[in-house]
Amino acid sequence: MAEERPNLRTAYRALDPTRPLDREALSTYYAQRPGDPIAKLANEIKERSQPYCAIVAGQRGVGKTTELNRLKAELERAYEPVFLFDLGRVTTTNATTALAFLTKELALQTKALDISELVRKHAWLDWDFGISGAVLQPTQLTDVLGTFKTVVAAVQQKQGREVVLLLDGWERVASDDENQVYPFMDALERLNCSTVLVARLSVILAPTFNRFTPDWDLTVLPAITLFTYDRSNRDEAGWSLLRTALEKRAGDRAFLPDALRMIIQTSGGLFRELVSLARHACLLAERARQDQVTTAEAEAALTEQRLKLTATLRLEEHGLLRQFSLQERKYPNQMIFEQINQGRIVAYHRETLWFDVHPILWPLVDLKYPK
Repeated sequence: MAEERPNLRTAYRALDPTRPLDREALSTYYAQRPGDPIAKLANEIKERSQPYCAIVAGQRGVGKTTELNRLKAELERAYEPVFLFDLGRVTTTNATTALAFLTKELALQTKALDISELVRKHAWLDWDFGISGAVLQPTQLTDVLGTFKTVVAAVQQKQGREVVLLLDGWERVASDDENQVYPFMDALERLNCSTVLVARLSVILAPTFNRFTPDWDLTVLPAITLFTYDRSNRDEAGWSLLRTALEKRAGDRAFLPDALRMIIQTSGGLFRELVSLARHACLLAERARQDQVTTAEAEAALTEQRLKLTATLRLEEHGLLRQFSLQERKYPNQMIFEQINQGRIVAYHRETLWFDVHPILWPLVDLKYPK
């Protein structure tokens, strides 16, 4: 009996980089990262004896939202009253505005208090925070904080348990992240509930973050390691995980071996880029009436992705990447934060956190892929 041909159109639909895994997709497509740090965080929250603050940090594309969805599902299985909010819905914000948005959303979702009565006392609860200009002033923080505590107290009385807030999307907020996230964390510490905040990696790399380490649990989500630190060999465990992640979505015959190798090594170990590269390659192969993705489609997909990373690359930044590739890469400094946020430098972890130029850019800085 002949083997069933891979369906590249079906693979294309399953490989959607814009949709983090949630609900049924988690059980179908999820590939567990080394050490399962989110399971450990879930256990810490479930065993807490008082309000608990945690930050989950990582670059764009490492799977932070997917992991937050996993955390929510795990806490709900333990009958925790948990609420997930997307701060990226707030058009422009500061710490006070972000907290006001959370207060309104929690009140609307839980209906623990009469929202119309709350609006009469606090007019900002009637604002649409998705509209530019809906910004509260820092001087209003005391009012917002007091209102939030009132809502949380009502929810906890109704639920019979302390609530847990999961806060995603801060990196999409239209503000200077490093200038605003720390005041927001200060405000979150004063709440009477447990909180998990998702933030970009540069937030926890800056020296300013050190003052939060005694009170905040830190979970770092690095990219999946593709190569050893000295670039001499592949990291087989990382390659296996990424191969599994693709095969769960696209099947085990959608890509020819050389095409699969090209897609994995140029993904940088970032799930979103892995899925994006694979999806585009599937589309090109399907249009060419191919049964499988070949190296031609993989090369075309990675060329387009490389262009996205370099379209705004300035000459001095190219020099910085080249210089960085030649030095010890275990100690981040302010000079590379923007390159980390742009995805041109990627954070990995094996025993300790270390960094490298995104592998898709290696040809630009004269680096070779190990065989």
